[in-house]
Amino acid sequence: MFRVIVQGVITVCLIALYSVSIAPKQNVAGSEHPEVVGMQFLLPEYIPGCKSTPYIQSEDDSARLRRLDDTVETLRSSYENQDISTLDSLFTPLEGSEQLLNAIQHDFEVYDSISLTFSIDRILIAQHDYAIHLHWEGVWHTPGQDLPLRERGLSVFKFTGDQQITLHTIDGDNPFGMDTRNIPGDET
Repeated sequence: MFRVIVQGVITVCLIALYSVSIAPKQNVAGSEHPEVVGMQFLLPEYIPGCKSTPYIQSEDDSARLRRLDDTVETLRSSYENQDISTLDSLFTPLEGSEQLLNAIQHDFEVYDSISLTFSIDRILIAQHDYAIHLHWEGVWHTPGQDLPLRERGLSVFKFTGDQQITLHTIDGDNPFGMDTRNIPGDET
C-alpha cells in the first residue's frame, strides 16, 4: 500500500515538473530542461515499483493443497470401491457423520457398482478449515435394473485439520447416500 502511495506522489511530481517551465535564462544544474533533472532523481525510485511480482505460493500452501486433493480423491475412490473403513477415517466424528456413513453403507448394500467423478471448482482456505466447491456426477447400478441411476450436482465439502484432513460437512447436493433420497419417479 505504501509503495502505491509513493508511486502516486512521484507521478504527480513528474507531471508537475513537466508542466512547469523556467525562464530561458534560468538553468537547473546546467540543464535547459528542469524536468530532465527531476526525472533523473525520481525515476530510480519509480521504475522498480512498476514491475509486478507474481504471487509465489509457499511450500506449506502447496503441500496443503496436495493433501486436500489427495483427500478428495481418496474419498471418491473409497466410495467407488465401497471401502467403508477408509471412508470412516476420512470423516470427522460428529453426529451427522454417523448418519452419512450409515447412508453410504446402505448404498453399498443396494448398488452393485458405483461410478463417481468430482470436478473441483474452487478451494477456500482459512487456517485449518477448507471449503471445496465442486461439481459431481455419478452412476449407480442396481442388480437386475436395466437403466442405472444417474445423478449430478453441486456441493461444498467442508474439511478441517492440518496433517490429517477430515470431512465434517457437505452442503448442497450430497453425492453420498443416494438410496436414501426421494428420487422423482420412484414409487418409494
